[in-house]
Formats: sequence, C-alpha cells, structure tokens
Amino acid sequence: MKDIEISFFGPGIGECIVSHLGNNQWMIVDSCLDPSTRAPIALQYLNQKGVNVATDVKLFLISHWHDDHISGASEVLRACKSAKFVCSAALRCNEFVTLVSRYQSRSMMISSGVDEFAKIIGELESRSKSKKVIICPDTWALADKRIFFLPNHGIEVFTLSPSDAALTHSFSSFAKLIPTLKSTKNRVIDLYPNHAAVCVWINLGKDLKILLGADLEVHREDSFGWKAIFTSNTRPAGKALVIKVPHHGSSNSYLKEIWTELIDPDPIAVITPFTKGEKPLPTDLDLKNIRQHSKRTYCTGSRTGGKHIKRDSSVEKTLKEFAKSHRVVTGKMGRVTVTFPDSANITGVQVSIQDPAHRL
Repeated sequence: MKDIEISFFGPGIGECIVSHLGNNQWMIVDSCLDPSTRAPIALQYLNQKGVNVATDVKLFLISHWHDDHISGASEVLRACKSAKFVCSAALRCNEFVTLVSRYQSRSMMISSGVDEFAKIIGELESRSKSKKVIICPDTWALADKRIFFLPNHGIEVFTLSPSDAALTHSFSSFAKLIPTLKSTKNRVIDLYPNHAAVCVWINLGKDLKILLGADLEVHREDSFGWKAIFTSNTRPAGKALVIKVPHHGSSNSYLKEIWTELIDPDPIAVITPFTKGEKPLPTDLDLKNIRQHSKRTYCTGSRTGGKHIKRDSSVEKTLKEFAKSHRVVTGKMGRVTVTFPDSANITGVQVSIQDPAHRL
C-alpha cells in the first residue's frame, strides 16, 4: 500500500488525528478547532489536500467525551457523510441518553461536551432512514473489536478499550450526572471518563502498526485501563512503530510493559500537550519516562502554551494583583505527520512537522 500517512494535531488544548489508510480512504480520531480560524482542523487539513471529505472519510471516532477531544465534532460528522461514526460503548447506557436529552437546550454554562454530543445525535438522527429506530453510533467501541477492514490491502482498525469493567464503572458514573427534575441545569463537569477512553490499533499491512493511546490511564486494578489491554489475550498481535502517547504524556498513563511488549524498540512517539491547569503536560519527569523507550519523540505544540500577549501596563498590574501567575494556554496549531511511502517497507518512514510542533 502506497502513501500511508498519519497526522497529529494539538494547539495545547485539544487534539485530533487524521490518517490516510490507503486507497483514498481516511480516518479521523477526535476533533479540535484551529485557534486562528475556529474551524475543525481535520476538515481544514483535508480540504487543503484536496480530499473529498464527503466520500473519502470512512471512519470518524471520538475517543471519549472530554471537551478537548470533541470541539467541532458535529461539524466534522456532518461534512463526512460517508463516515462510520464510532465512540465508546460506555455511552450506550440509557442514563447517558437521558443526560443528553435533558441538556439539548442551551444550558447555563456553554460549550460542554454534552452539548456537542447532543448535536452529534441530531446528525445521526437526520441520517437515519427510519425515525422509529433507536438513534445510536454506527459502531460501539469495545476492547479488541475490529471496526474497519480492507481485506485486499491488509488494512485493519481495532479498538482496544474500554474494557468490560470500565463499561460497568462508566454506567454508574453517568447515572450520577443526571439532574433531578427540580435541579438547576448547570454545565456538566468532566468527572473522570478517561477509564472509558478508546485506544485504537491500526494494522497497515504485515509490518506497519500504529497505536493511538487516547487519554487512557493506568488503573490500580488489572481489569481497567492499560493493565486490561496488556493482560488481554485477544488483542491484535505485533508491535507498533508509531504511538500517540496517551494522556498528553502524563505519568498516570505510563505502564512500562506497554512500551516493552506492544511498542517497537525504536518507535516514533508523538505527544499532544495539555497546557491548561496548574501543571501543564507533559512534565519533565513525564518526558524522562518516555525517552527511556523512544529516541524519536515529537510534540505537536509548546508545553507551556502560547506566546505572552503584550498588554497595557495598567492591565498587567491588575493581573498581577489578582493572580500569582498567568499565561496563554492555547498556542498555534502544530502538526506532526508521519508518512510511509510504502507500508511494506517501514524503513522509508518520514516525519514532517509544522511549527510550533518540534522534536524533543
């Protein structure tokens, strides 16, 4: 298979992955907006490449419902009319459907992940030929499930999570989010759905394999997270040459056995930073863990956010009075693209970057 590529985007808050699986068939994982244009970066990138997104995008997968993974997702789904929509089976429960229906109208706090999923459900409903059927994603992601197959080219896409235990835990978590009839509809808070995140494994021929780690973390129990993937005897075999490092490189997603057993000894590792919060990711300690396993590590953007904005001196003085420190959390949209001229010859791999993406 010729001209295989996978591109990773991340401005500091938000991430998106776009991959050419070969034979003019594309896959999109997650969605974020270009800070400068406010357009979904996946659509912007593919349109610039001359790809017909309405016919050539075959898969659109949302790894989990955190805001930084789904900004503009409904717009992407609407444009990619031939794409099969995939999301975590943790969203299958009736409680979550109730949650979305309760929040379909504009809530007190805007821009919630639930608002975006309400739009996605609306788009899926508009695609449905029968209004009587239950509206749901085309495919629910589960551990060790093949969601895409091109038999003549050896192309396969698998989901490695969520585990059965994670599904059960997620159902109970979503139940706690349902507002009572008399309660105020405040913005739904991201409580902790990373254990339900969807990891993706891509087989591009016999030797080329890619692992997309989403935001999955290491759990104390073997039946959750990366431990569940490592101990599974039904996951696809082989070692990945390219890995999207999970959860912005955070140490809570690091499991040594994953790197030694599922990843190539000399992999290309790509990190999407997270610059929001008191401690931006990845930290120096996080990078130390990753560099033990990869000498070819890239980051899609600045680990500390965007450039400082010059303000009037009186404004700066006021900011210093009310905050110990301040910074611009969202930077420019960086990109790391890994290209394989021929999936049968993995030695021909090429990596290109778009500023502020850089090699670490």
